[in-house]
Amino acid sequence: MPDNASSSAGPALRGFRLQILYTLFRLIEAPGVLQAALYWPETVEDLAIYGQDGLLREAIQVKAHSASLTLNDLDPKLRHGLLRRVLETLRQNPTARVWLVSFGPIGEELVQAWGGDGPARERVGGKLKQVGFSPEDIHRLFKGFDFEKVDEAQVVSRIEAFFHNHPLLFGQSRHASASLYQWLYGAAERGERLAYADLIDKVGSIGRYIQERAAHIQTWLTSITPLDEAPEDVNPSDGLLAEFQTS
Repeated sequence: MPDNASSSAGPALRGFRLQILYTLFRLIEAPGVLQAALYWPETVEDLAIYGQDGLLREAIQVKAHSASLTLNDLDPKLRHGLLRRVLETLRQNPTARVWLVSFGPIGEELVQAWGGDGPARERVGGKLKQVGFSPEDIHRLFKGFDFEKVDEAQVVSRIEAFFHNHPLLFGQSRHASASLYQWLYGAAERGERLAYADLIDKVGSIGRYIQERAAHIQTWLTSITPLDEAPEDVNPSDGLLAEFQTS
């Protein structure tokens, strides 16, 4: 009998994993002026970024489509669909920018319309007008809303490079990423705002744990002889982590 629950949960699990992955990616790119920014998962869309002045800078919706993203995927007909939410965000935060970050392909019509192509913009604007968007709404969407296509492998590579350059992690990117995913998930559940300094503090605590764990294992294998022949350094959660990271 097929496991319908598992198969239906797969896309949702992948979408959530990529949302957390992208949040971590944005956090690690924060040095410089963005150190003062606050990152707030699961508030305004999947990730909201606020400046030190308390104003919303960016609101980000993360998508993971295998097929090319189309206008219909933005739910223009729904009262609480993405485009209606984007409009409300832009009305309340005139200086903010809203992004749809896609880990999959973006349809040519959307690329052209938001890239300034006249005929494509008129075509998309006409479709939006047919489902109740005013000319002012359409102008606001073209001005304050945009798309960004990202590559998962490049995002992962950037995160791994960040771990590799941290002196306390000793190349333990697997354990570090698992701990940071859990930290970000908890922050989203609790509605916590995060800053770049919080990330550095967390990575430092993870690094200290890895050092202490390595010292403990070394002591165990030199001063204390195990009674069984179980492989050293086996973590029963590794299988679950691998499944999560490849979903």
